[in-house]
Amino acid sequence: MLIASHAGPSRGTAGATGHLAKVLHATMAVALSLTACCNLCLAAATSHALSDQSEIQAIDQEVTTLLASLSTKVVTSESSINIESPVSEVQDDVSRKLSEIATRSAAARARVIYWLIQTVEDQAARKEGLIATKWVTAVRLLGTLKATEAIDILIDNLDETGQNGIIVSESFRPVVDAIAKIGQPAVPKLINALSLARLSIRSEAASALGEIGGEDAMKALKSTETTETDENVLETIKAVLRNHSPGHVEISREASAHACAGGQTVAAIFHIAGEDGSPALLRTACTRAPVEINQMSHKTGGSYLIYFRNLDVNRKVIGVSYTVTTLGENGGVAKEALFFAHHFDKPIEAGAEMPGVLELDESGTYLLQLGSIKFSDLSEWHFTADCRASGNLTTINCREAK
Repeated sequence: MLIASHAGPSRGTAGATGHLAKVLHATMAVALSLTACCNLCLAAATSHALSDQSEIQAIDQEVTTLLASLSTKVVTSESSINIESPVSEVQDDVSRKLSEIATRSAAARARVIYWLIQTVEDQAARKEGLIATKWVTAVRLLGTLKATEAIDILIDNLDETGQNGIIVSESFRPVVDAIAKIGQPAVPKLINALSLARLSIRSEAASALGEIGGEDAMKALKSTETTETDENVLETIKAVLRNHSPGHVEISREASAHACAGGQTVAAIFHIAGEDGSPALLRTACTRAPVEINQMSHKTGGSYLIYFRNLDVNRKVIGVSYTVTTLGENGGVAKEALFFAHHFDKPIEAGAEMPGVLELDESGTYLLQLGSIKFSDLSEWHFTADCRASGNLTTINCREAK
């Protein structure tokens, strides 16, 4: 007799089924936990990204507002239309604040440099006013920050000065000065610029290489000297090579703080006690130089004359640049250095004096330092040391600029 029966699962089968259910349950729990964790991570990342974006927007707003304050303004009245450029104090303040922003973080530095490059690329900014203050400030600050990101745009503008409609000074070359401050990282691209089609770019590239110096720069200039076909560019290259020849005057890094025996005055402290008297010369710093600071005298109208003397027996001087720093009572810097440059209508013969007008707002103590001298043969001499007054105004210490 066949007996049919329905039997339940065996104990082994039942155990396996229960274990599988537990595994599935645990897996689902882990998956849910991972999902929740990922959601939290995504939320945190999103929040961080939003925070970064908000910070960048704040920096952008701060930087663009500062740059906008350097724009030339047109002021109209019933009888006249005047163009007003920001005064030097505003320019100095903006430069200082932008530099401070750039030190906050890598991201802040990147945003400052981005907006400075945008300003240099802006043709309207370059043509704004007789002197394109905002454009020139952006160029200079890129050099101060040693912004290697800006090398290409600076080379594209090597022959631009920001002087529009009137040449204030032929020795005023903010782009060349800025790229020279960036230094060796710019040399390869400056060497490439020696073969560009634009003659003025080639000439200024040669000048910039001369400012930076170094074996690679000089080797490239010597090679280009044999291939350059334009006479003006070739003369610039030859002048740079002459400046770097062993026989050229080199400055001493140890400038004397006492009498200028065997040297010339390259930095001097003058004190102005009142509007009617000529400034008293307090201290000098000296080194071998082709031109010296001779004296400062009062000029009717509130300004002063700085006198330089050409001591070079072979070359005539056509331009001079210098800086003036206002000193505090303890010899510290009360106001950052102001840059002055003068181009003379008539070349200054050997042994002759050359005056430059200096606008000073008030009585006080000032440190005057030579910057560069341009000669009629297109060669230049540069004083690259950085001079500071001692705390008690008894000495001037000059050290090679960093």
